[in-house]
Amino acid sequence: MVPAFLPALVIVFGLQELRVFFPSLAWYLKDTVGLSSLQLAPIAFGTVATVFLVPLFARRYGWHRLWQGAAVGLAVVRVAEQMVTIPAADFVLSATGVVLFLTACAAFLSLRLRGRVLSFFLGCTLDTAIRGFAGTLDLSWYDTWWAIIAVFVLAAAVVAVIARSEATRQSPATHDAGRSPRPSGARDDIAVLAIGPFLFLQMLIFQNFGWIAETFHLTPSGSFFAIMVGNAAVIALTSFCGTPLREFLEHRSHAAAEGTSPPGVEATGEAQ
Repeated sequence: MVPAFLPALVIVFGLQELRVFFPSLAWYLKDTVGLSSLQLAPIAFGTVATVFLVPLFARRYGWHRLWQGAAVGLAVVRVAEQMVTIPAADFVLSATGVVLFLTACAAFLSLRLRGRVLSFFLGCTLDTAIRGFAGTLDLSWYDTWWAIIAVFVLAAAVVAVIARSEATRQSPATHDAGRSPRPSGARDDIAVLAIGPFLFLQMLIFQNFGWIAETFHLTPSGSFFAIMVGNAAVIALTSFCGTPLREFLEHRSHAAAEGTSPPGVEATGEAQ
């Protein structure tokens, strides 16, 4: 679960920046600055469209450095956004955070590291836990010392995990391990395409206190408890059932190609 901790923190910061960026479009740029909806559209789509430039930076710096740089940059931007109280600065920092978040997601998925699915569920669960203990209100809207300390601790954890992983990566035993990403396949392409709808459904429905409370007639605390129980069940299934099942299926497919039976499965049929 430790390798999934860093991307989980990136997911937390990314979701927090998204919840500042989208309201800023409607509240600050439209209501305060006075931009029309047609003027907001290029800003919104342009911010998201920067992800198409990621391969250019990856070609120059490599996916691993891009992943770490985007994660650290997102952590720094998140701390700065928590400390400022100027609406214009909030918008600029949140837009920058969204760009770094999308860059980090693209780099992380391109590296095809193990624990990708688990990391996304961990990130959503940690984000929901923070909002639940903070009273369903995002930390970005709290102008208090404890909120700044909480964000700073999470950002420090990002830097610490990256420093530790880099030190391990540079050791002689693991210097050449994982330097090049594994060849992509159909499942990797589907994973990249699914990240947007996955986060959209998590934010809008599955991690939404209000929607769960209204749909199932629960109190706010009851909806928070129900969401956390569901998240814990999904994480448990992903952690303890995903790897053995994947290894069994992979072994079975290799065995079928070679004409042998995987362990624990009796061969059927008569020898010719």
